[in-house]
Formats: sequence, structure tokens, C-alpha cells
Amino acid sequence: MNAMRILVVTGNPYLASTTRPLDAALGVLSRQEVIPHFLFLRPGPWQQELVARGETVVVRSLSWPSKNNLMSSSLTISWLVAYLIRNRIDLIHCNEHEHYPAVRHAAHLARRPTLVTLHYNLEGSFGRWAFAAPYSPGVLQFLSRRQYELSKSDVPRYLESRTYVTGSGLSVSKLRSSATGRNLRKELGIDDNTVVLGTAGAIRPRKRLEDFVQLVAKLRQQNLPVVGLIAGGGKSLEKPYKESLDALVEKLNLRNFCRFIGFIYPCTDFYKALDIYVHTSSMEIFCMAMCEAQAMGVPCLAYDVGGNREAVPDESCLVPLGVVEALARKVAMLVRDTELRRTRGTLAARFVEEQLDAPVYASKVRKLYSLLREGKLVT
Repeated sequence: MNAMRILVVTGNPYLASTTRPLDAALGVLSRQEVIPHFLFLRPGPWQQELVARGETVVVRSLSWPSKNNLMSSSLTISWLVAYLIRNRIDLIHCNEHEHYPAVRHAAHLARRPTLVTLHYNLEGSFGRWAFAAPYSPGVLQFLSRRQYELSKSDVPRYLESRTYVTGSGLSVSKLRSSATGRNLRKELGIDDNTVVLGTAGAIRPRKRLEDFVQLVAKLRQQNLPVVGLIAGGGKSLEKPYKESLDALVEKLNLRNFCRFIGFIYPCTDFYKALDIYVHTSSMEIFCMAMCEAQAMGVPCLAYDVGGNREAVPDESCLVPLGVVEALARKVAMLVRDTELRRTRGTLAARFVEEQLDAPVYASKVRKLYSLLREGKLVT
């Protein structure tokens, strides 16, 4: 059978949470199996990396079809239909479901089946509108069981048989090799006797970063030698929330012990500086930051929410949502016991290698692509 020609549509030009699984899968699937074309909605580092590797990459914004936007949306549809036909694309992989309305009309007109990956929960009536016939995708891909449970009421019933929960993945070898040699600890003046706690992600209320700040305060009150680092920023930073966190840091006298260090790319440089990763978000689908930290041999602790149970080796890594005291007890154990940290870090790395590494995830994506191409999931 000839290689499948796939148009990958993504709004994320960084090799980050929504794109690392995709990159991992396509890095394993041979070009005898899959020939990808990439459509980015904006330029960025991962898009540029793909260009440098010789991949077929287009950067173009896509307009959602609407009565108020007839001209630009019609041009989008016409261009996309022509691209699909001219390049003999077999199927479309829409890597973030919020972009599906921009491609669904062209996919329908060109009769190209579409795989839609959901990196967030479906909310409101988006799914019932976006996935309604005759624009139904061939496959809906959820990344965790909890994500599907919270979203299934918004999935049209006739799509239930075409819905798959695959988990997520990343290329462990690529992640580890992306380190630049940057010594973040040294740059920040952190000595080897200090235990560094870290968390990464958007600076937004749902991340509950105030819990991370309070965690650092509780550990410092026990005279434990810890420093907390919070990575993230840019467009993912909500200014009023960041200001409230700054005020909390000042109130708890943590200016030297809890630091916002901005967006770090590649993320590997950040994880290499950590001893323990802590994730305090109130909701996660399948947290890539947790997976990345563990792949780097960093033990991880998190709240028992969303898909976190599926992203850690066992329940000992989890505590109930919002119970900072329980989180502090588990972190304190790791701070005090170097050997326990090492053991838990080794276990975390092995878990990612065995359950989430690129070959494991790629086999699941291969199955979905093959089923779509064979027409078994398309009405």
C-alpha cells in the first residue's frame, strides 16, 4: 500500500504540550507509511525546525466560515480544497479541535476524512455544533479517560463509535537531546545544597499557582532548603493573576525563594535544574509538563485531577485537589531523603519510557490513520 499523505493542521508553532505527541508519532512513522504536510496558522520555532529538516510546511491563517466573513472564509475553503487535491492528501489531522471549524467545509467538499485531536475538554455546545453532519470528523481522539468522561455529553451520539482514548506520548530521546547545556541553577545562583521545586505552564488561575507558592512557604517554615521556580509567561500570562501571585510572594517573604523565571525554550533546560516537579493545576487533560519532567528523571507530585492518574507511575504521586498540607508532607519526604528522590525519579523515567515513549504512542496513531484511510470510520 502507498504511503498515506496527511495534512497536519496546528495552531501551535512551538514544540510544546499540544505538539510534542504529534511530533513523537510522526518521528517514528516511516515515510513509507506516512508523508506529512504541515499547515501552521502562525510561524514559530517548531515550524522552522520542520522547514530545516526538509518537511513540506505552509504557514497560513484560516478563517472560520461565517455570514459576516464570507469573502475571507470562501478564500480559505477554496485554497484548502485546491491544496488537498493538488497534493493528493488522503486525510487531515486537525491537531487542536478548536481549529476544526476552519477546515471542516473543505474536508467535506474534497471528501477527505479528518482525525480531530482534543487537547481540552469540550464545553458548552461546541462539539454538537462543530462535529454535526454533514461535517462530522472520521475520528475523535481524546487523550485521557477523564477528558472523555467530562466531554462525552457534547459528542454527537453517532460519533461514539468513532471516538478513541489513546493517552499521549513524547519522544524521550528527542526531549533529552534537546538540552543546550545551559546551567539554569548556576544562572539563578542556586547552590547544590538547595532542593529546587519547579512547575511549568500558563500563568492563569486554573493552574492554582498560589498553592505552589504556599507550598514553598510551608517547606521554608520547616527550615527545609528549598527554592521554587515557576516557568511560563508570554501570551499564556494573565496580568491580574500574576500581580496577585507577586503580592502573595511578598506577603510570605518569599522573594528570594519563589521565583517566576519566564518562558524557557527548550523546556529541557528547565527540567535539568529541578529536583522535584510539582503540578498544582485544578484541571489537566494529559499534562505534558509532568511527562517531560518525569522523562528527565525528575519525580513528580500533582493533584488527583483530570488525566493525572494516567500520567504518573502510581497513586503515591497524587494528593486531593487543594490540600496543600498533604502536598507539603509528600514533598518534604522527598526533600529530606536524597535516595528516595533518586528512586522515585528513576521510576518516573521508566514509566514514561515504557508507557508514553514515541513508539508506543505512534502505534496508536498509526491505527487511527489506517482505519481512516480504509474508510472504516467514515460515513
